[in-house]
Amino acid sequence: MVALVENVGERRWLPHMTFQEFYEMYLFYGSGEGKEKARRTTFFRCFNKQGWVNLLKFRKVAQHARCDTCARLTKAARVACTASDRKAAEEGIRAHRLRNFADRAVDFRLSQLSEGSTTAEAKVKESRVLHIRIDGMDQAKFRCPRNMENSKWWEKLWRPTLHCVGVIVEGVLEAYYITDQDVKKDSNLELTVLGVALDKTFELLQAKGIEMPEHLSLTYDNTAREGKNQHMAKWMAWLVSTGSFWSVQDGNGQVGHTHNKLDQRFSVVANVLARQTLLQTPEDFLTVIQQHIHPAGGRELEVKKLEAAWDWQDFFAPAEIVFSGIAASHTTPYVCHSKRFVRRQDVPMLSLGLPDDYKMVVPAIFGKDVEQPDDVIMIMKEFWSSESLAHPPVLAWNSTVTCKLIVAPSRVCCRNALSKEQIWQYRKTASAVREAPWHLLAASGYLTKWLDQNVSGTVHLPLPLGFLAPSAQKQRWTKAALAISTGVAESDEWL
Repeated sequence: MVALVENVGERRWLPHMTFQEFYEMYLFYGSGEGKEKARRTTFFRCFNKQGWVNLLKFRKVAQHARCDTCARLTKAARVACTASDRKAAEEGIRAHRLRNFADRAVDFRLSQLSEGSTTAEAKVKESRVLHIRIDGMDQAKFRCPRNMENSKWWEKLWRPTLHCVGVIVEGVLEAYYITDQDVKKDSNLELTVLGVALDKTFELLQAKGIEMPEHLSLTYDNTAREGKNQHMAKWMAWLVSTGSFWSVQDGNGQVGHTHNKLDQRFSVVANVLARQTLLQTPEDFLTVIQQHIHPAGGRELEVKKLEAAWDWQDFFAPAEIVFSGIAASHTTPYVCHSKRFVRRQDVPMLSLGLPDDYKMVVPAIFGKDVEQPDDVIMIMKEFWSSESLAHPPVLAWNSTVTCKLIVAPSRVCCRNALSKEQIWQYRKTASAVREAPWHLLAASGYLTKWLDQNVSGTVHLPLPLGFLAPSAQKQRWTKAALAISTGVAESDEWL
């Protein structure tokens, strides 16, 4: 292990594990390269004395649920009665961890490509990708209002919990979007946030004279509620069909291994909020984050409050397409962790390892449609780092489906209606915080206004989509542009 100089670097968190399991992970990682491994005592002496102990911290059990595979195999190794059983469990652990290391390597490479694709020199590159990571932050720090002067009395009051969604566009943007408690936290909000982030990215790149990259890569938490569902899949296919991007892909780690640099940024935000004794309104949270968070890697910071989300599910309803098997369920516990949407004409240029006589899967809904070069094809891999496909390519979208849709979402998602108990308790809080000696008039005003609007069903307007709305800028990847670029695509490393 290499000694650290004055503990330079930001603190990182490791999954919950024992020190012995940590050492075994060190032994497994990179084995087979002919390098001599340190003994256990040497490993922990270096870890404790050379500064790593101050940078790498183990999460508590309550902070991070363990991966099922890791827990099962490590337990099997500990209770193994024979050497052969222990060896089999250790080999399983090694293969599982190497797979996760490979997934993280893919994530790291995409981050580098995105950073290199959003510089002034990238204008002459043939292969440019935009890598975006999105996730929701733990809501424990976002109870509003927040007052640390009298915590025991304060905890008896019901306080609404704000929701914070973080987005990192590698090389361009670090954004935090806050919503009220009654805004639905589903795929509609996820897609709205992505649309707002893309609009801001387009604005920042345009100010530098840089065009949006041709390819889009997404990574999000491995959960069906927000990103890993058919609504996200339709959105990705729609982006390719309308010409917003040449190709769109997603990828995420296995359950229990999805933590990335966005979680590290969330820990910084949490520490900043923990130092604040008084925050009365959502705007106070926005101001604190704006003033104290400093993005790394030259990224710009954006902090906004979202009042509503576009109804993407209603927008895609006329397409009458249903993607199944996207998220794990009781009937399909094993699903693909990565999928990519490309045009039919680009499939032959991809290194998919397909036989010459392979047959593309065509769902019945497309049975009578004529094949077109701009048909959107979905290709799937079991893991983010898999080198082969899990299934044959599938026809997922075509221009006929796109024509059934309006140009952009126009319907706004309604907020969740609060129960009578919630309304009574929150009004009680609004009245209590006004009393002496607190005099939190801003907090009382926010709660009262928020409750009145929820009761009356006030409709809030989302932020405009901007880049995703019809514009001349999007036409650079239409049929004509793609036909001209065929010769370039043959040497495109991204394809």
